[in-house]
Amino acid sequence: ESRDWSSDVCSSDLNLNIKSFEYKENKIKTIFYSTSKSDIYSLFEELKNRLISQEINYLENEKIYEVIIYVK
Repeated sequence: ESRDWSSDVCSSDLNLNIKSFEYKENKIKTIFYSTSKSDIYSLFEELKNRLISQEINYLENEKIYEVIIYVK
């Protein structure tokens, strides 16, 4: 049974908090925050067949990673 990737993002096994979710031009843009870089890379691994692009920014003031991904 294949799991919906958005439920993976929200699942408790990964420490990820979704900020925005937008469906546009046959792709999904999602922005989320995490304090765990390993959880971010775990998600990238789970999504590798659907991932179009990813960007990670470290927000120094909040000591948190902001991640922007596009998936098909």
